[in-house]
Amino acid sequence: MKVEFDVAQKQVLDEMLLKLPGARAGKMFGFPGYWTGGKLFACLYGPGVGFKLPPQRAAEILKKPGFVPFTPRGKQMAAWVMLKPGRAADLRRFESLFRESLDYVSGLRPVARKAKPQAKTRTPA
Repeated sequence: MKVEFDVAQKQVLDEMLLKLPGARAGKMFGFPGYWTGGKLFACLYGPGVGFKLPPQRAAEILKKPGFVPFTPRGKQMAAWVMLKPGRAADLRRFESLFRESLDYVSGLRPVARKAKPQAKTRTPA
């Protein structure tokens, strides 16, 4: 099953999020995403938009109608929620949550990446 995204939602999010200091557009999982400081804070996926919040805040938001856990490719992402708006324009009502996501993610430390193992070099005999 091929997962799509809502182009109208992307237009609304581009207008709303790309004006925020530190936000830039990119891709994640092949879908439009929004980044800050090299870290993803929001991503279009299927019928809605996933975004990251502090874990306790995400748990609060998930109790509200219209929000579900963000589970791209069937894997739930910790501290991420998905908003499934009725219409793309409804996303504007949640601008403060997207700002909260950007602020939270921009304050996170970069993820330490594992160093790639170096190739063995041969010494001449």
